[in-house]
Amino acid sequence: MAALNGRAGPARSDGLKPPLIALLAEYPWSMDQMNRGGVIQANYRLVEALSQSADIDLRVLAPTDRTSTVVEREVGRGRVIFYPQPSHDLRFGFYPTTIRLRRMIREMGIDLVHAQAHPHLIIPALRAPVPNVVTIHGILRNELRVNKTAVSWKEQLQTTVTNIVEARYLSRLQNVIAITAEIQDIVQISSPHARICRIDNPIDQHFFDLSDSSSRPTVLIVGWVIRRKGVHLLLKAAESIAARTPDLQVRVAGAQDLDPEYVRSLTAE
Repeated sequence: MAALNGRAGPARSDGLKPPLIALLAEYPWSMDQMNRGGVIQANYRLVEALSQSADIDLRVLAPTDRTSTVVEREVGRGRVIFYPQPSHDLRFGFYPTTIRLRRMIREMGIDLVHAQAHPHLIIPALRAPVPNVVTIHGILRNELRVNKTAVSWKEQLQTTVTNIVEARYLSRLQNVIAITAEIQDIVQISSPHARICRIDNPIDQHFFDLSDSSSRPTVLIVGWVIRRKGVHLLLKAAESIAARTPDLQVRVAGAQDLDPEYVRSLTAE
């Protein structure tokens, strides 16, 4: 594979080769996967911007269930390398993914690894033979606690294992990007010596081109309709101010199939 043979990017204006950076991240195989959540959308926007820069040579190492072989695609100046996501990765402590990514990182001559969000990417980054940066998009033990109204015993067991794994890697972080102040505070407690930067998730630049609207007051929430997104809290807040703002409207845009029981509770009279 050409991408594994070394650098492919052009030299900068000063004649030096740009650093070769591996972004370990979920990335859409096709645009129909963009509705899978905020992390994959943030990754897409980040790659969209970074792949235009001549100051870095970008490789995105992305797991997917859409292929059984390694598939490479050019994106701007960079390249996305899809690899098949191992089954039962959590059961084996993410060892299969760690071995694969360590090999790819060595073969490609990567200078820096940046992992996004998920344990199966964070753990390989921490075990990589080069410096690493980790972006934390959420604290799993907090999210899983309110993720569904009801879970099976298998899901409860998986949650317990995930919490143990998270506690271990949170204590080993060295260079961290936190997308919220809450995440920053928790990481500081778990890894007091880690260097932490607060950086918000990227969004599509077209949002900045929207014109002001004089329509009725509208609150829009975009995301999976699940308990941890707090849609019920938004509706409760809207109800409490309805007397003062009778023309207020609330719009919810997001997948509703992850927790049907929760969705029914929102729409019940």
